[in-house]
Amino acid sequence: MAHKPVEIVELAGNAGMYKANLGTSNFLIRSFMAGLFIAVGAALCTVCGTGVEKTLGPGFKAFVGGSVFPVGLIAIVLTGMSLFTGDTMLIPMAVFQKKTTWGKVFNAWTWVYIGNFILPVQQFLPVYEPFCCFLFNKIFQCCRNHPNTRKESCTNSGERLNSCGR
Repeated sequence: MAHKPVEIVELAGNAGMYKANLGTSNFLIRSFMAGLFIAVGAALCTVCGTGVEKTLGPGFKAFVGGSVFPVGLIAIVLTGMSLFTGDTMLIPMAVFQKKTTWGKVFNAWTWVYIGNFILPVQQFLPVYEPFCCFLFNKIFQCCRNHPNTRKESCTNSGERLNSCGR
């Protein structure tokens, strides 16, 4: 079913009005799930693209990654979750049609941004902890109490670490 451009703008304004009137807990749950779906798409992109460059070349690796990453975006659209970029378009459309206020726009943006970024980082940090240990130890040269840290590589003065090995 095809819609005229005027009808599409009207539908986008209605969707923006609906999203602007959601509660804080609803924003956080929807945006948290959208952040997780994006993370799943990124993980799928990484897994499917691993090793492709060596056998088929870097162009095909980009093709494979670009083909599977949208799975996360498709999941967001099909489930109706809140991604910051989508809410940045839809809710102001409702304001321009005088269906909501700018205060609700900024409220929605705040909670959706928090849910899209901070909550998934908090949930996925334990997964990437060994990588973070390696990265931060290399950058800041500090010794952490992590099971992958070789204690013999820490010095007594300031507990500096040369490497985070297994």
